[in-house]
Amino acid sequence: MSENSIKTDRFKIICGIFWLIASLIISSLNDVITKKYTLCFNLEQIVFTRFVFGSLSIIPIIIFNSFYNYKFYSQNIENDSILKKIKSSFKTNYIKQHLIRGLLLSISMYFWVNGISKIPLATVTAISFTIPIFLVVLAIIFLKEKANIKIIINIIVGFIGIIIAINPSSFLDTLIIIRFIISAILFAYLDIINKILINKGEKTIIMLFYSNFFAGLFFIIPALNNWKIFNLNDLPYFIILGFGSNIILYCILKAYSLASLTILAPLRYLELIISTIFGYFLFDEKVTINLIFGSIIIVISTINTIKKQIISNI
Repeated sequence: MSENSIKTDRFKIICGIFWLIASLIISSLNDVITKKYTLCFNLEQIVFTRFVFGSLSIIPIIIFNSFYNYKFYSQNIENDSILKKIKSSFKTNYIKQHLIRGLLLSISMYFWVNGISKIPLATVTAISFTIPIFLVVLAIIFLKEKANIKIIINIIVGFIGIIIAINPSSFLDTLIIIRFIISAILFAYLDIINKILINKGEKTIIMLFYSNFFAGLFFIIPALNNWKIFNLNDLPYFIILGFGSNIILYCILKAYSLASLTILAPLRYLELIISTIFGYFLFDEKVTINLIFGSIIIVISTINTIKKQIISNI
């Protein structure tokens, strides 16, 4: 391998790391905004507004692509209307699957936002690390991937890590754990559906639009029943919340296109440090021994689960 080739590979890896860290920072900022507004708005309104602005932020991109394709690639410009071209850009052969995705996303996001409103940001981030564990479980069930006893042990250890991190002391705390686990399972199941749809050739941007659109539809009535008018100062934050959720995925996809999963995967745990800093300075959240110990257990069990799954499928 030539020196120039090595330099190019290093530059790609550095860029990949940059994109991943950007996704972690934006993800933590989204959690900060969500936690801030749970103090003055109901959860249904926050979730609904997030999905609305998530959908609206994608529409201009889809329309831009339509104009681009129309201008440069249309074979029959004289017979092709711009409106028809735009309409065709929203076409999908998997509308039922997107409807299911929207329903699952709305439930999982509601439980997640509910948890963010009640426990420290760092704890929320630690629990999010269990999603890859559930992803492995669901991949074994639905995608018929291989499993062994060591993977099952690591999954159980991951659950123990969640309990230690949250340190439940009441029935209410137990309910929070259950909701987070349900949310994490649903997020993992969504990843399975996403993988299936991508393998069938569905476009990522269409998947983003319909997941936000249908999830928003499911929250229209609950949100409007308890709607609280927000002022213009709040509007930029809600826009960031919706737009940011799409930017997170874009950054992750960009990172994975430039660097390997083995290089990037360990860096995801930097989000725990980022969310701890945000929580400490913005919400005066204390770092407890339980959080540190529970997080370490979750991180170790997740890494071991992924490694064992990779080995078992080679």
